[in-house]
Amino acid sequence: MSIIIILALVFGGGTSIVANGSLPGDALYNVKTNVNEKVGGLFTFSTEAKANFDAELVGKRLEELEQLTVSGHLNAENRAKAEAVLEKNLSSFKANADTLEKNKENSKAVSVKSNLEATLKAHQRLFLSLKSENPEANQEVGSVIVKLNSNLNLITSERMRSEGRLSAEANTDQEGSAQGKMKAAQNKIDEVMKVEARLKASLSADVLASAEAKLQLANQAMVDGKAELEAKAYNEAFLKFQAAMNFAQEAKVTFETGSRLEVGLGLIKAKIKAKVEGEPEVDNRVSDEGRNDKAEDKSNSYNANYLNVDSNTDVKVETKPLDVNGNVKVKLGL
Repeated sequence: MSIIIILALVFGGGTSIVANGSLPGDALYNVKTNVNEKVGGLFTFSTEAKANFDAELVGKRLEELEQLTVSGHLNAENRAKAEAVLEKNLSSFKANADTLEKNKENSKAVSVKSNLEATLKAHQRLFLSLKSENPEANQEVGSVIVKLNSNLNLITSERMRSEGRLSAEANTDQEGSAQGKMKAAQNKIDEVMKVEARLKASLSADVLASAEAKLQLANQAMVDGKAELEAKAYNEAFLKFQAAMNFAQEAKVTFETGSRLEVGLGLIKAKIKAKVEGEPEVDNRVSDEGRNDKAEDKSNSYNANYLNVDSNTDVKVETKPLDVNGNVKVKLGL
């Protein structure tokens, strides 16, 4: 199978590259998910890397559903296509996470589960905002949220179970694990700060404040982790540093996805305004880094139990009128 995939890339490289921007319902979506992403998986060698790659794909599936929502193309058929691939990604993730636990690599199991949990939580907030803001897609978005809540609750439970195993194990190098996690967490925070610098000018004050609040929580978790490290409470330090990574991951998703969704929601508002005023409708399809959409349809509080929240928490969304330039400012209650 791997050889077939590689040959497909060699002889159809152009098509493969174009497929990266496709969405569920597009002709090239199967190429994206069955060829491109499988090739990407060939370059992940450790079980931990494979699990994190699966988590990344889960995030991509949710981003696709968000793009379909803001473009007005989310329907039962496209949702089913995205969710079918999403379930495969989640199944692969679970298999790799289970392998880590079977091999008694509990710290790595905690890490990959926490990473996926943070991604799911950030997208949950975004979908709740979209549900409030786009009544036409309410039924389909509601179906997405139901499954997302279920997956989030499951991974939260799994992460807590793995943390319990980690706390109970007699690790001969607990200090080394904590030190390694501290470095990884700081690298993650530094990475997200670069993302902020790159996107800051395009973000609304509301999205920026939401993401920066997560970064503040990440930095506070780092301070707490270092205190635990100094007290030689190594497992506790590890978990604090992991929480710092989780908050940073939430901030990253908010920066990257929140920015794009604000633009898309603004276009939706402009289209609604055009209908009301009898003006020509605005094309509300959102481009994804060069993709030609006209050619194809397509608890802000830090605590010991990170992300142990009710998945049905409501999110408030406020909208403001068009400004003097005709732009719609959308406030995402993230």
